[in-house]
Amino acid sequence: MSTNSNHTPLKRNDSDPDSSLNDSDNTPLLSYIKSNAKSNYTGAESEGKTLSFGTDSVMFRSWNLNTVPASVSKRWIGGPDQRRWWSIRIMYFTMFLSSMSFSIIVSNIWPYLITMDKHASTSLYGWIVAAFSFGQLVGSPILGFWANYRPVREPMFVSLIIFTLFSFLYSYCDAFSPEIAPWVMLVCRFLIGVGAGNVSVVRSYIAAATTVRERTSAMANVSAFQALGIILGPVFGIAFSPLHYPGLTIPAIKFQFNIYTGPGYLGGFLGIINLLLLLCYKEIRLFNKRGESINPTVNGSSNRVLTLQDSSKKSSPPGYDKIGAFVCIFLFFSIFAVFTVFETLCTPLSMDEFAWTGQQATVYNNIVYLVLGMVAISVFIIIKILSRHIQERTLFVFGLMVLSIALFIFIPLPGEPPVVKYEPIYPNGTYIKPNGTEAVGCDFIKHNWCEDVPRLELWQFIIGALFMGIGFPITQVMSYSMFSKLLGPFPQGLMMGFLTAAGSLARSIGPIFVSYVYMHTGPQITFAILDGYIGIVIILSVIFYKRLVPYKYTHILTSEA
Repeated sequence: MSTNSNHTPLKRNDSDPDSSLNDSDNTPLLSYIKSNAKSNYTGAESEGKTLSFGTDSVMFRSWNLNTVPASVSKRWIGGPDQRRWWSIRIMYFTMFLSSMSFSIIVSNIWPYLITMDKHASTSLYGWIVAAFSFGQLVGSPILGFWANYRPVREPMFVSLIIFTLFSFLYSYCDAFSPEIAPWVMLVCRFLIGVGAGNVSVVRSYIAAATTVRERTSAMANVSAFQALGIILGPVFGIAFSPLHYPGLTIPAIKFQFNIYTGPGYLGGFLGIINLLLLLCYKEIRLFNKRGESINPTVNGSSNRVLTLQDSSKKSSPPGYDKIGAFVCIFLFFSIFAVFTVFETLCTPLSMDEFAWTGQQATVYNNIVYLVLGMVAISVFIIIKILSRHIQERTLFVFGLMVLSIALFIFIPLPGEPPVVKYEPIYPNGTYIKPNGTEAVGCDFIKHNWCEDVPRLELWQFIIGALFMGIGFPITQVMSYSMFSKLLGPFPQGLMMGFLTAAGSLARSIGPIFVSYVYMHTGPQITFAILDGYIGIVIILSVIFYKRLVPYKYTHILTSEA
């Protein structure tokens, strides 16, 4: 008996997202497979079973991305599936901790810095703020790569220990001399960012522990906890405000607990709680390190990965679409870059355009962030419902359009320029403050556009911020979900690390963009550039639309008797 094996790839029918078979194939074997591929047929189509059609004999082998393996799907108290979801919930808390560690500290960095060194420069302050994102940029790929080849518990433990130790040390910076303290602060923020790089491990584990059907909902939950951390961070920060500087002190050990050090100690305490929860963590994956289902089945629907092979050969699925993955990373970078510019601009923009004092800008913008956080959580809930009926890539493009509308609204309309911060007194050319104890308005000494560029109206700022608060959560969740599904059943730690690093890079260069473009051109050109950039991103999303799909692979090996 002679055997001649060949591969017959099946083309995906793009018009039917639930189909991985092309209707143009009409051989008896393929017709049979197509007629059963969309059903819950569990007869001979199971692992290791053989079907014969005349001279064709095939063995079915599958990688099912849509069904929980039987060994995991049983629900009992303390059973595998319950432990699986508890492990996912621990990851939710880790994401909450990571985002809150940034938001609870960032508003206190400058006053904390100048209490230690009264001569500290704003450029050093900028580096300290950016150090967290640079640390996350470095830590995310390393921790993700580690998680690909070792149990998730290892990189999580190490990252949380780093996070906890340097959160405490950050609050202890005041114990050092003024010459050393700012640099200790810089190192602490960098290493806290390295520890917070475990978000790549969080998302890669959730991808490995959920089916495709569960994936979007789980990713939306992660993003909701991330948003909750951003919301509650400033709230916890305000809770420490009664502890005025220097607050509670123990001179013998140079200990201080006050409005500036309290948030760091809280972050360290939450890190300890996270470490204790991790002791109860049980890693349960639906796919092994080779990307194969732990207990392969062919049950499921659209996102089935089915392989038919002859009994004499073994097969493993091919790699993911690398071009599609690169596009997803670029899209993720783009949306974070735009949102970071908005986030960075809020305070200086509102002070320049609306003549708010520093205290007013802090209070009003915190209210804006709080409202946007609640809007984001509402959007996450709605997305979980819509994603059951609408493809992620469609929702993503819609989110980009909402961002484009937001940026367009931020462009000032023709009209009067903003209030000028200082008014010259001639003929000696000196400057005085307008009425009031604090100079307010656009500082035309720093910004030469104050008297030429139209003023941004308050209603534009509010409506634009609301559109931003809707568009960004949509694109954020959909980019994570698209990327995770595109990578398929393979270990995703390293690639999630690259995705997180792209977001960290965007958060690092956003303030640089603001300091140069906004300072020299004003809001009109700044937001026009950003809106044009998002327009290019939308065009690229449409061009690569067909690549932004979940991982699918089907092939047949036939043998002739």
